[in-house]
Amino acid sequence: MALKVPPHKAAEIAISSIGLGYDIAADIRLKYCKRESADPCLIELDWDQTHDIVLPGGITIPNVPKSIKCDKGERMRFRSDVLSFQQMSEQFNQELSLSGKIPSGLFNHVFEFSNSWQKDAANTKALAFDGWFITLYTIALAKSHIELRDHVKKAVPSSWDPASLARFIEKFGTHVIIGLKMGGKDVVYVRQQNSSNLQPVEVQKRLKEMADKRFLDLDSHIGMPEHMFVKDKDIMRIFKRRGGHDNEDLPHYEWLNTVPYEPDVILMSFIPVTSLLNGVPGSGFLSHAINLYLRYKPPIEELHQFLEFQLPRQWAPVFSDLPLGPQRKQQSSASLQFKFMGPRLYVNTSVVDVGRRPVTGLRLYLEGKRSNKLAIHLQHLSSLPRIFHLQDNPCSAYSREFDERSYYEPLQHRNFSHICTAPIEADDDNSIVTGAQLHVAHHGFKRVLFLRLQFSTVSNVSLLRNPEWEGSPGAAHKSGLISTLISTHFTTNIQKPPPKPSDVNINSAVYPGGPPVPVQTPKMLRYIDTTEMVRGPQDSPGYWVVSGAKLNVERVLTPISILLYIARVDGELIVIRKINGNPRSMSRDRTLFSVGAPHNHGACGRLHLIGSLALVVSTFLFTRSVDRLYVIPVSTSSSSPVAYGVYEASRFSDRASALSCPNGGDGNLLSLKIYVYEEGEVDGLRELMHGRDGKISVNSCVKGQWGTQVKIHRLLLKSKFRTMKKEEADLFFVPSYVKCVRMLGGLNDKEINAAFIKVLRQMPYFRLSGGRDHVFVFPSGAGAYLFRSWEAFLNRSIILTPEGDRTDKRPVSSFHTWKDIIIPGNVDDGMTAFYGSTVVQPIPLSKRKYLANFLGRAQGKVGRLQLVELARQYPDKLESPELQLTGPNKLARVDYFNHLRNAKFCLSPRGESSWTLRFFESFFVECVPVILSDQIELPFQNVIDYTLISIKWPSTRIGPQLLEYLESIPDEVIENMISHGREVKCLWVYAPDTEPCSSMLGILWELQKKVRRFHQSAETFWLHNRSIVNRDLIEFHSWRTPLPLP
Repeated sequence: MALKVPPHKAAEIAISSIGLGYDIAADIRLKYCKRESADPCLIELDWDQTHDIVLPGGITIPNVPKSIKCDKGERMRFRSDVLSFQQMSEQFNQELSLSGKIPSGLFNHVFEFSNSWQKDAANTKALAFDGWFITLYTIALAKSHIELRDHVKKAVPSSWDPASLARFIEKFGTHVIIGLKMGGKDVVYVRQQNSSNLQPVEVQKRLKEMADKRFLDLDSHIGMPEHMFVKDKDIMRIFKRRGGHDNEDLPHYEWLNTVPYEPDVILMSFIPVTSLLNGVPGSGFLSHAINLYLRYKPPIEELHQFLEFQLPRQWAPVFSDLPLGPQRKQQSSASLQFKFMGPRLYVNTSVVDVGRRPVTGLRLYLEGKRSNKLAIHLQHLSSLPRIFHLQDNPCSAYSREFDERSYYEPLQHRNFSHICTAPIEADDDNSIVTGAQLHVAHHGFKRVLFLRLQFSTVSNVSLLRNPEWEGSPGAAHKSGLISTLISTHFTTNIQKPPPKPSDVNINSAVYPGGPPVPVQTPKMLRYIDTTEMVRGPQDSPGYWVVSGAKLNVERVLTPISILLYIARVDGELIVIRKINGNPRSMSRDRTLFSVGAPHNHGACGRLHLIGSLALVVSTFLFTRSVDRLYVIPVSTSSSSPVAYGVYEASRFSDRASALSCPNGGDGNLLSLKIYVYEEGEVDGLRELMHGRDGKISVNSCVKGQWGTQVKIHRLLLKSKFRTMKKEEADLFFVPSYVKCVRMLGGLNDKEINAAFIKVLRQMPYFRLSGGRDHVFVFPSGAGAYLFRSWEAFLNRSIILTPEGDRTDKRPVSSFHTWKDIIIPGNVDDGMTAFYGSTVVQPIPLSKRKYLANFLGRAQGKVGRLQLVELARQYPDKLESPELQLTGPNKLARVDYFNHLRNAKFCLSPRGESSWTLRFFESFFVECVPVILSDQIELPFQNVIDYTLISIKWPSTRIGPQLLEYLESIPDEVIENMISHGREVKCLWVYAPDTEPCSSMLGILWELQKKVRRFHQSAETFWLHNRSIVNRDLIEFHSWRTPLPLP
């Protein structure tokens, strides 16, 4: 529904929306702003300093806070590229000032998607749009200082309370509005189905034809209603209008003239509420709840129940309870046989009881050394949701065996084992499954497999709707092979479509596909499908439990599908939906599990395989022996490859050394050519190095823990691997000192973002490779987030950073383990041996006063606060003084290192992010670093054995036990670890690559692994004569102007 108010009133509504809460799971509309409360504004606005805003059309709005600015708009037609689901979602999020790829409500609305984005992404091949965007004016809040009001902070629940968290989100929303664009838009959106074979060029052509026909009014004067869409087998066409007159028959050129008289919001900018809650108790719980809500988008009225069910899930029995060692004989005599002289399938008849916890999924699993014992596993919530009250059902123990032979289905031959396909459900409608058992019974000469279930009753619910069985029990194919579909009730008869290979998998479990199986495919997988049949938060509405099941004979033994029922708890309507499994049609050729008949190789085939294997092994051993015999000398020529240090291969291979030989197919020599951009070569690069006014000096940026951004640049400028010719470069280094420039006020976040985009648009070689061969340094825990649009521009580039995890202020890490490189932090020059004698020398172990120390600010972090408290309890063992690292009473560097060297162990807990400079500093005072950061990524892990030089202790076990453990380590062991640490500390020193060991040398070796022989991107094409051309078939070296980035 359009806004339908005069321009002056629309402007007042728009300006009054600045600072209001908003739920970005909804479409972008002014009526969805959170205005219900008596004081709806969430942020502090200075109403003592106001001004009058003059808008286009002579509209004046008086008494507006000066922090709210107005800017003129623009009128343009824009056609997007044909993008994938995630690329388009990310582009929409960037327009809304959001990060990540999770679809927003605006994205779902314009492309007519549901809220189940994993299924939408799997069913969508490509997206595009073409439209007119008329922006009359833009209203925005100055971002210099945005602070939440006290009543919002006080409303944040201090604990995980789903009801309170849901009320907060419903009342205040997920984000704060900080900008709007008012005007109108008329857009054609196209959605290419996954089954379509159209190429992107054809989709783009069709889109252009449709848009031209609509906007140029080529053959009619009939418009399209806002909600109209047309679907064919290839693409869905959707027509959307916002603003202007809502007469759907109005031609486009007439509609354009009505926009100034009936403007509406066409775009908003947001800032997350949680980003403004630093230091507020409970902000972490709220952030988690909002992330869950935006990722899975349950109905807001059911958010309370959804959050109640977002508990950890685990399988019973847990994997550690399964027998891992060899079994002398089968523990259970129960077994099934499919045919005469065929293999036996043993059955684990143990009871799987999860206690009073709801079951959310089931699977069949092959246990035992030979994977020939069938078992049933249950997935359940780790604890009971508070809205559930479970009690044992005295009349519903493990379900009885059915005597009706009509339910007995043969497995393969009717004279052998059968399956009982009777439905298993409790007599009580309010019962759910809390246990299961497989049972084999003899009926005459036949053995029959039964499923038994145990139920518990939910005491505070009442059934509102009778459940129905999903599918027909008799609809299964009976091909003679076992297929047990454990299926259950479902209130609707809607079949879930078969999942496609491109389904998005967000399972972060250690074994997301189930427990590990032997390398060789078990023979029983021809009959058993061990696929997990579960549903969780990604399946709307996100809270599911099991209340019944059955076995069904198909072609293979498959897992489970589950029920849904509607219940009422304490007068409040809640919906408890249960998993609806999908009985997939199983073909005889199950290539996914390799269940076809095993290949039979003749004698010649086996001899051929053995001979090939012997040749491979002998070649490997020969090359290894040659590598050990020869040491390649270090070359002093800048054009020649350089050996990696002076370490011989035989020394690297010694397990007693903390260093090992770098291998992985990268050769024994460094042979890189790196082009380093000059600061005056690209417009905007100077600002990224010296600030907007050019007043930030390099010397001020080289100091401190973020000095790596300068040191790496300086060392590459003098490196023997530097080339002055772009066409022969393997890699390109883009210098920037953005962390320093930002900290010293040279640029703000918006200016850094604009400067980076400006620079990258002027680099044709960046376009040529899609950024794959360009290297950037981001020296702090924030990583690439210093460049707000990094996900759009640097998602393929190589990032050098000390941080492999994320900061507490960011939901995900910008570090990608397959393309980025972890680098050491910048240790004070006065402590590195390369720069002369150190300012502080290590002292003997026997003369150190403390067992351990922690020197640093608590920063309100749990682990650090625990160490401070531990030091108060054990002051003779642990030193943790309240040090001032900034201000007039700042601890001098000499005093700092004197404190650091006075303990045997230096504790390195997580701060704002996982990495800490203290880990690297400890090697130079020769104390053993103790890592208390679970997610930390360390540099050069392919050449350093960190178990020889450090200790990593769980951050969840910080307490007296840690000190007891450290105290138990003998001094000779500590001395040995320190000795190994002396071998590797040269890798923490940023010295020229001509030195035998340095950080720079390690980084260059890591970079060599990233070099690709051929730089290919979507804009790279080549001809038979090996010339590289662009899309217009112009040779790359003949391009006159750089192409703009997408």
